[in-house]
Amino acid sequence: MSDSENIALWKKKSEIEYIALFVPLWLSLNAWMRDRYNEDTDRKRLELFKHGGHKIYDEFFTLLFDSDDARSKAFQGNLAELHKALKNANIPCNDKFISFACIPDDRDGDQYINLLKDEGQQNKIELAEGIWLDNDKPKLFRGFVEILYRIRCALFHGDLKPTAENERVIKQLYLITVEIMKRV
Repeated sequence: MSDSENIALWKKKSEIEYIALFVPLWLSLNAWMRDRYNEDTDRKRLELFKHGGHKIYDEFFTLLFDSDDARSKAFQGNLAELHKALKNANIPCNDKFISFACIPDDRDGDQYINLLKDEGQQNKIELAEGIWLDNDKPKLFRGFVEILYRIRCALFHGDLKPTAENERVIKQLYLITVEIMKRV
């Protein structure tokens, strides 16, 4: 083996595998929901979780709105990167692709959430330059959780191909979720 091949192999081994980290992180969140909500299915627990009233919800918005804190800036940057990653990944859900503008809001996929706003619209927050989000807190959290769950389902059921674009989505979901679960 040449030195350049050896270098490339060792460099590849040093890369963080976010898919491998995402799985136990999801399992941790799932166990937390199972402990908190006395429901018989993951979907029923998830529906309760999406409506807030817990420390993960509070942490999500502390990080989103505390723009002076370095941890918050990183969190906001990761949300912006998730938005971009989803646009590039083209992950199907029903007959559409999951994005901040198209998040299934019900099990059948008849209702969709759009978290994006235009610069000229009211009731918005600037996530990053040129990325405006609806300032409706329950809607924002519900949308994020549904993205998280839909991507988790695609991954766990083998529907998510291990492409660079999809791995970038998983990376951002991991980085966001690990932050909002710090106090759990």
